[in-house]
Amino acid sequence: MTGTLAVSAQWALHGKVADAQGYKVVACSTGELDRANFTDAIGRFALGALDTLPQASVSYLQPATRPGGSYLAVAVHWFAVPGQRYADGVLPLDDFGRQTAFTSYFCVPYQQLAESGVSYLELYQAFSAVTLPASDGPPAQVAVSAAGAAIPAIGELALRAAALLLTGTPVCVLGAEQTAMRERLAFIDTVMALLPYGFRARMTAATWTKATNRDHKFRLFFSSAPRSARPTDHVLVWDQPERAPLPSGHALDYIDTLDDKLSPVARLRELTTELGFGPKAATQALELLDGTRPGRPRRQAPAPAGPAMTAATARPGGAGPGGAGPTEPDPNEKVLRDCADAIRAGNAAALRSSVRWLENQARTAALDETRRAAYRRLITRLGLLAPHPELRKQEGELYAALLAVAFRRPLSYQGYCQAEKCLQAEPGSLLHPALLNAMDRSGLADPVVTALVLDQLDTARLNQWLRSGRVDAAGLVGLLAEQWPHDSHAQTFCDVVLVYLRTCPDRYHTGELRGTLREHGFLARPLARRHPDNEQYQFYALHQLLLAAYPDGLDRAAIGDVLAGPAGPPPTAALFAAVLKLLTAPGDWELACQAYSYGSATLLGVDRVSAAQLRERVPGLRRTAPLAQ
Repeated sequence: MTGTLAVSAQWALHGKVADAQGYKVVACSTGELDRANFTDAIGRFALGALDTLPQASVSYLQPATRPGGSYLAVAVHWFAVPGQRYADGVLPLDDFGRQTAFTSYFCVPYQQLAESGVSYLELYQAFSAVTLPASDGPPAQVAVSAAGAAIPAIGELALRAAALLLTGTPVCVLGAEQTAMRERLAFIDTVMALLPYGFRARMTAATWTKATNRDHKFRLFFSSAPRSARPTDHVLVWDQPERAPLPSGHALDYIDTLDDKLSPVARLRELTTELGFGPKAATQALELLDGTRPGRPRRQAPAPAGPAMTAATARPGGAGPGGAGPTEPDPNEKVLRDCADAIRAGNAAALRSSVRWLENQARTAALDETRRAAYRRLITRLGLLAPHPELRKQEGELYAALLAVAFRRPLSYQGYCQAEKCLQAEPGSLLHPALLNAMDRSGLADPVVTALVLDQLDTARLNQWLRSGRVDAAGLVGLLAEQWPHDSHAQTFCDVVLVYLRTCPDRYHTGELRGTLREHGFLARPLARRHPDNEQYQFYALHQLLLAAYPDGLDRAAIGDVLAGPAGPPPTAALFAAVLKLLTAPGDWELACQAYSYGSATLLGVDRVSAAQLRERVPGLRRTAPLAQ
């Protein structure tokens, strides 16, 4: 359906009035929902205290008085700056002169919107034009454009995000600080366009959240850093789809099936039954998309497409965008099976022919990620990446061809993880030398995969790389601060970084290293998150990092900088111990204890009032040793 949809939107205005009584629902509509409903809904889906507004969030509301269905909600979060149009009668500052943030919250019965396939962006455009009163009033009569906009090209990042949502784990997108808020909201819309529309009935998403707001309830959100308290979030990086994790199981099958439909996205709008993101979300989505239960015999993968998937992808075998025709088998899958047959039969000539075919396909064919994922699953079933010493020289040639056609060249860290999965090996397991050599010869795309491969392959090659001038100490520390899919990989990489810092002090600038470590809290939190039960390793790694960053020792200013620096997170016990180990004077020990106490109390991500109280109650540090600012 297209055109204009007239809706009666229930609303609430949330913020702080000049009487300094705190944030609350200032005004709301006098409809089916009451003030308690709005207070609960807005409180459950808070972004955290942001410096950059306006932002938008989407959520849902299912009050007990409405058992037959839910509301779909859109919230606009804004500052009461001069010229704002979101509400009347609100003041920009509270009684203490602090800037006040407001939320304009709107909700409409889900089924009314589902019938027209209304998008989040269309709702935002309609509701952001509504000026709310600062006193209770009737529901707002709003005209929402239900234009049925043309389906955009679907990028790989949106495709991965949609599938990862089906795993039931939240998805965090980093690196989009310079992207406009509307563009981030449009991305959320695009992701949801790849799922049955009914998931919007239980979807929560935000164009930005505060990184320290660790317990928020959003399933898809943008932020400046991962939630340290939620290491299970899937973390994606804006404009870097190759770094996105690949889902497994029915979520991965969903991607395959979606790409195997002629007009999948258009039909998804029609699937409006209310759905939740529970443990069966991927199964339900696959059943709705496929029209059958998962596990049926599947068609072969489609012909290669470009890097983006559109609503109508040309089919092999003569079928075009408007018609259906037989899907031709993928010849590369047949060749992979031929490789397995040749290995079992000891047929060197047949294997050589198959390997050359795969090498040619890697050079000339447009292989998208969906097809490569299908090849990796087949390689896993056939055991092609397992050791084949009987092949002698051909073993390395086989691995090189498999890496090229199924993992991309040069090999990225994501590709390395995929290779481990194809081997059905635990992350961090030692790979066999022939495969490692093939990886090295194929090219290694980033420092992480380079460190993982060379650490296993050859100590001399690793040391040569570390001293090559291509290694950046600050960049290595930045990588260690990121969220890793596998802690074992992070530990190996950390060990390599410590070797570099210890053996190549002439290759990096200690001042730059200190600045990067300071920016990331001296890596204390990432180490604690990855090794919660191994305080010995935390202590060892932090001690080595401090030795490299402060080769002349820690003076009194540095003690405060490490343990209570104004930009860092609260120090961990392991960081405190690593600092103590470097100190020899009793006066410095006492200062370190004071700095640890001060940093632990004042760097917590708590509200401003509590933070001020804690700062007043921590004794002595600033009087005895001012912190380096």
